[in-house]
Amino acid sequence: MVELKDSIHQEQISAKNTELIERYESEKKEQEIARLETESQLANVQLAKVQQQRLASLLGVLALVVIVGLLAYLWRSKWNQNEVLSEKNQIIEQSLREKESLLKEIHHRVKNNLQVISSLLSLQERRLNEPESKAAFKASQSRVKSMALIHQNLYHHDDLSKINVRSYFEA
Repeated sequence: MVELKDSIHQEQISAKNTELIERYESEKKEQEIARLETESQLANVQLAKVQQQRLASLLGVLALVVIVGLLAYLWRSKWNQNEVLSEKNQIIEQSLREKESLLKEIHHRVKNNLQVISSLLSLQERRLNEPESKAAFKASQSRVKSMALIHQNLYHHDDLSKINVRSYFEA
């Protein structure tokens, strides 16, 4: 009987040991599973951070490309505007040169015409014998010369809006 008791006791101890070993291994496996789950969660968090960093980098590069594109567009637009303005300025300068040339030609013709009139009056006056007629032609010739002097003074002024007219009327 003692042997039987010892054998039963031995079996109970063995069963308890087996149960304890199984529980220990089960807890060990659960701890390993928990550790692996924690590592997996940690890896997922790190992966999410890396993905966020990549997304942020991609968005930054995309924003940079958009900004560079916008700046290039604005620069090109400004360049085109400057070219158009430059062309318009050249056209205006050419037109101004043409107008100045025409104005010089007009002044020259007026001066020549006044000289021709003065010369014709002088020629007519020489043919006349009557003093009254000669005096009238002299007066006309004097008026033409006065107009020529006024024209010459006007021609030499750069700004025709500021001419002292009083000096012509007082003389």
